[in-house]
Order: sequence, then structure tokens, then C-alpha cells
Amino acid sequence: MTGKYLKICIYPRDLPEGKNLEEMITAILQRDGIRGVVSTMYVVPELLPNLGIETLPAIKIDDQVVIKGYLPSSEEISTWLENSSPPKTNRKPRERWPGTVDEAATWFIEGIDPENKEALKKMSDQEFEEASIFWGMGIRNSYGLWAKNNALLQSCGTNNVDDASAIIISAIKKRLRNNSGI
Repeated sequence: MTGKYLKICIYPRDLPEGKNLEEMITAILQRDGIRGVVSTMYVVPELLPNLGIETLPAIKIDDQVVIKGYLPSSEEISTWLENSSPPKTNRKPRERWPGTVDEAATWFIEGIDPENKEALKKMSDQEFEEASIFWGMGIRNSYGLWAKNNALLQSCGTNNVDDASAIIISAIKKRLRNNSGI
């Protein structure tokens, strides 16, 4: 456990698999009241050994590979998340959401593996946009935008959840590019 939340990184074989795993994990986090940041990383096969992964799909929780080479069931994922999560509190889920763009960017950047963080810093604008294509969904789900996280929406300056997630992604990019990432 790296802090107040789990960092979960998905390494799928393809885009649909990544989207499905991200949706499943995000739903489990919400259902079980576990705070976590979900990232989906698409890496070239040559880099997998550097990440401690031999085969895809793979999932890391707090930089530890918990699955590689097969698709887990939702029950398996739920067990891993529960075993990796901090003790639960009696707080309502919305109190665990970030309240500002800066806080959301911090949570997200802290959830990126160091190797991927460095790679993101070096990407062209187009490469960054392609890498972040599915982040918006995770941000909208994990940070309570669909559930009307009014503080974060207000910080983004919009009530449109798609626009809000784009603003957060822009803040993430800016912080990574300015080397002010976490």
C-alpha cells in the first residue's frame, strides 16, 4: 500500500481487454468502498521483462504483479483489492474523492509506475494523447464525476464530466512535462 489508496496498473493485450478490465476493477473499487487509481498501460512486448511481466494480460497492485497470463474473474480481483487495501473507514465514498484538479492529478500521477511515468514525460503530444485515451473513463468513475463530485467539477469549472476528465488529463500532462510530477 503506497499511501491512502491503491495504485492498480493494467497491462492488457489489446484495447477492448484494457477497457473491460478497467471497467471491472473500477466497479469493484466503488462497490467495495476501496480507494484506488486505475491506469491502463499499453507497452511494447520488449519492455515487459523490465516491468517484471512475462505474459499479458497482467495486473499490478502497488507495483506488485498479482496476475499475468490470464484474465482474472471479478471474484479474484475483489480478493486482491481487499487484501491490498487499507482498513476501511465509516466514511461515505464521496469523501474519498479528490476535491480539486490538483488533487486528482496528484492521485493519478502517484498511481503511475516509475518506468511508465518516465516514458510519459518523454512522449510527443500525439503519443501522450493515444496513451491517455482510456484514462478519462477511469477518472470519471474513480473520482466520482458521474456521482456528481461537485467539488471536483467546480474545480474543473464545468458540470460536464467528459470535459472535467479532459481538464484533469491536461493537468496530469502539464505536471509530468514540467517535471513537477510526484
